[in-house]
Amino acid sequence: MKCPACQNEVNVDSIYCPKCGEKLEQAAEQAPAAASAPQPDAEDRGQGAEEQPAGEEARPTASERLMERAREGGAQTPAAEPVSGWSKGGYSPKALNARFLATCLVTAALLALVVWLWWGESGWWKWAGYASIVVIAALWIWYLCVRIYRVGTIKYELTTHQFYHEVGIFRRVRDVIEVIDIDDLKLERTLWDRVVNGGVGTVVIRSADPSNPELRLVGLVNPDEVFHALDNARRKERVARGLKSV
Repeated sequence: MKCPACQNEVNVDSIYCPKCGEKLEQAAEQAPAAASAPQPDAEDRGQGAEEQPAGEEARPTASERLMERAREGGAQTPAAEPVSGWSKGGYSPKALNARFLATCLVTAALLALVVWLWWGESGWWKWAGYASIVVIAALWIWYLCVRIYRVGTIKYELTTHQFYHEVGIFRRVRDVIEVIDIDDLKLERTLWDRVVNGGVGTVVIRSADPSNPELRLVGLVNPDEVFHALDNARRKERVARGLKSV
């Protein structure tokens, strides 16, 4: 126990404090009296909490204040404000390196077939050579269309509170995902991406967005930077709204 005068630790059986000489019997008599003081009953406290003066609204509880803070999001900056680090990007031409090499190999094989068919006297097999030339032209037209579509139209943008994904030529579609709704992130790199395509990769976003619960950000020339930027933005947004501790 402690002496009430000097707060020195003393033996329970002591009558006087060895440090200041205070008589400890008085403190022992006062302790039971303080312990026997009537305490409000749990039911009385509950009834008192329920009773509110007429015309006065009930005060919100701590849980209600926390949910209200989460809905309001605190003091937010404008949605268009970019974040530090990576904020904009798109489909990289490097992601088509493997397709370009495959198109070149198929073209070389078909040209060799054309030369072999046309080498010698004329015959019906020369028509197969013309078909091979048509296939070569179709392959390159398809490659150019894919390149123009992906490189020229697929765009990504990250702000403080939203992530935007835009795609399309004649019909542009701009999809938005709230950063706080992002549940999981995954980084993918295939062997072709690491060896042939110059290190490009794909970031997969899984979110609570009902229109697009899984969004694949393909053809990223800096997938590691994009992955960390999204993860940091998600963490900061949840901390700012009081949904996660630092």
